[in-house]
Amino acid sequence: MASLAVEISGKQFRDHNGRIAFVLDTESNGSLDVDAKGQYEHARPTLPEHISGRMGPITFDTDLAFPLLQVADLLAWSARAESENLPSPVLDV
Repeated sequence: MASLAVEISGKQFRDHNGRIAFVLDTESNGSLDVDAKGQYEHARPTLPEHISGRMGPITFDTDLAFPLLQVADLLAWSARAESENLPSPVLDV
């Protein structure tokens, strides 16, 4: 997912070639955070330089301390609702 985000941002924001920081929502099961960070660090050296060079740090925070995570939660919930044929007012907009 991180490499795809970097690749898409490179196409969408051609004038910006800085690094991209990834902030993930802290999970109640802390081992998921450790696993996610491990996968991120494991994948980075296997990717092409134009992608891995733009992958900034990975950190974890709560949606209260980092409000943009609330947007991600809303979109994730909406995508899940759509896949399970539940009403999703966000995706209807």
